[in-house]
Amino acid sequence: MNKHWPWIEKHQRELERYCGEYVAVGDGRILAHSPSAGEVIEVGRASGLKFFIMFVPISWRRVRIYPIRMTSIRRTSWEPLYNVTLAPGTEREIEVEMLVDSGADVCCISRETGEALGLATVPGETLDRAEGLGGAPEYVGRNIELEIEGHRITAPVAWIQTADQIDPILGRETVFDCFDILIRQRDREIELRWRGPPPA
Repeated sequence: MNKHWPWIEKHQRELERYCGEYVAVGDGRILAHSPSAGEVIEVGRASGLKFFIMFVPISWRRVRIYPIRMTSIRRTSWEPLYNVTLAPGTEREIEVEMLVDSGADVCCISRETGEALGLATVPGETLDRAEGLGGAPEYVGRNIELEIEGHRITAPVAWIQTADQIDPILGRETVFDCFDILIRQRDREIELRWRGPPPA
């Protein structure tokens, strides 16, 4: 179960002030908010506190057919967010609330989140283009170590190269091979159960 969801649910009204922005949360309070993931990560690290970041969607009550939202038919503000540590055990480690998305082939992170992890593009590197209802953002593929429920895996990640704010996405490749995903929307619970590394 997502350990941060009770805090997120309790503070939804406060978080709604920062729709379309990233927030850093530590010690039970919002440490920083900004359209820039890099800025909130920097403030979180400077605080010396254990913190996590999340992207606050444009509206908690809109339907996301990534990244399109509609207000009239959505009845719940709960989202299948899960706490994931990127680059665990390193000085660049970041705790992120990621949207579990079975429709996404791979995980996705923003350009600034990747930069905060120390990722860099290579001169002349070809950018790929993702396809989705919200457009076709450019990205480069990277393998990143993730820690979920105490288990570490290396998964392919689409590092988005546009400056747009995006929901960090926990996609299928590798992650869904290593974990069974159980979503109980009525109970507002999501669980990732470790089943072991994927077969070679």
